Amino acid sequence: MDADSVASIEGNLIRNHADKNIIKILSISSSPAVKEGANFLSIVDRVKITVLRQSGRKEKISLIIKKTPKEEGRQAFVVESGAFKREIMIYTRVLHSMEKLMVEFDDNEGKLWCDLVAFNPYDEIVFEDLMGIGFKMTESRHDFLNLDHSILVMQALGRFHALSKVLIKKRIIEPNEFAPHFVLGNPKNTEMVFVHCLKGFGRHVKSWGTEWVQIGNIFIDYASRLATDCEKIGKAPEGSNLIVMNHGDVWTCNILFKYSRYSQAPIDLRFIDFQLCHYNTAGYDLTYFLFGSVNPQVRRAHYDLLLNVYVHEMKTTAAIYGLPSEQLPEIDDLKADIKRILPFRLVTTFFFRPLFVSRFPFDMEAIVTNVEMVESIGQDINMLSDPNFKEKSEDDLKEIGAELAEVLRSSP
Repeated sequence: MDADSVASIEGNLIRNHADKNIIKILSISSSPAVKEGANFLSIVDRVKITVLRQSGRKEKISLIIKKTPKEEGRQAFVVESGAFKREIMIYTRVLHSMEKLMVEFDDNEGKLWCDLVAFNPYDEIVFEDLMGIGFKMTESRHDFLNLDHSILVMQALGRFHALSKVLIKKRIIEPNEFAPHFVLGNPKNTEMVFVHCLKGFGRHVKSWGTEWVQIGNIFIDYASRLATDCEKIGKAPEGSNLIVMNHGDVWTCNILFKYSRYSQAPIDLRFIDFQLCHYNTAGYDLTYFLFGSVNPQVRRAHYDLLLNVYVHEMKTTAAIYGLPSEQLPEIDDLKADIKRILPFRLVTTFFFRPLFVSRFPFDMEAIVTNVEMVESIGQDINMLSDPNFKEKSEDDLKEIGAELAEVLRSSP
C-alpha cells in the first residue's frame, strides 16, 4: 500500500474515531476482501491496521475499502452509472435517515447494513469489516441459497422496503433522485450488454436438443425488442403501493450472514453494496433475488411461503411507524408485479443467474466495452452448459420462453 493511501486512511481514522483517541498508525496490511468474481464494479480490499491510542495502548482495526476498478472499460461504466456517488448518497442520506427513524420509534430490530467509516468522492468508500462482528459470506458463491437462507433474506427485504416506504412518505426519498436500474434506464447499455448476449444465448440453447430449438428461436426473436421493453418497465408506476427503494443488487455475494454456533443455521444478515439502488416497484429486488440466487427447486416449492414472509415482515415493520396497511402490497400484488416485469426476469435468469452460479469465467471488461455488439462476448459458452445452471434452470427457461412467445404473438 502506497504512502498516500496510508496517509488517507490515517486521516480518516483520526477524524472518524475521535472517541477512541487514535493518534497514529503503527502498521498496515491489505488483502483482497472477496474472492475472484464476487464483485464486478469495484476493487474491494480488507485492510488490517494496528493503531496507537493517546493512552499508549495499541489496538487492531479491520476495515473494508472499496475503490473504482482499474480496467478502463469497467471504470468508465462505473463512472457513467454513478455507482459510487449513489452508494455514498444511500449511506449518508437514506440509511442514516433509517437509523434515525429506528431510534425515534424505538425500533430495536437492528439495521441491515454495515457502518460507513469514510469516503472520497467519488472513487473510494471505507466501511466497517463485518467479519469482525461475526458476519461472513456463504461457503461458495456458486451455490444457490437453501430455504433457511432464503427466508432470512426475504424477511430482511420486507423490513428494508418498509423502512424505505416510510422515507418515501416523508419525502426524504424523492422519485427523481435515483436513476432506474442500469438494465432498465439506458437502452444503449441494455443493447451493448444484454441484447447481443441474449441472441448468443438463444443460439446456444438450440444446441441443448430438439425440444429447445423453438425456445432458442423465441429468445433470438425477442432480443430485438428487449431494450425497448426494459426501458418501458423501468418507469416507476405512479401511485402504486408497490413502490420502494430497491437495493438493486441482492445476490449471494452482497449478503453476509451470521450463523448459530450450535446448528450453523443462519440467524442474522447484513446487505452490502448499495451501488445500484433505485426507486421502483418491489418486484425488482424480489425477482433479482428469487430468480437469481435462490435454488430454483426451493423457490418453486416454497414460492408462496417466501412471499408471505416478505409481506408479513413489511407489515410488521410498517406498523411500528404507523404506515397504513392499504399502502402496502399483498402477495397477489407481488406476483402480478413479478409477472409484469418479464423482461427483467428474463435478464435475471439468462444473464445474471449463470454469472452468479457457474464455475466458468466471466469477462466483465469485455462485456462493458462491447461497442461492436458482438454476441455473447465476455461469456464463456461453457457457463451456459454448466449443470449448476442448465439443469436447475430448464423449467424456468421453458416458462419464460412460453411467456415471450405470447408477447411476440400479440405484438403488431
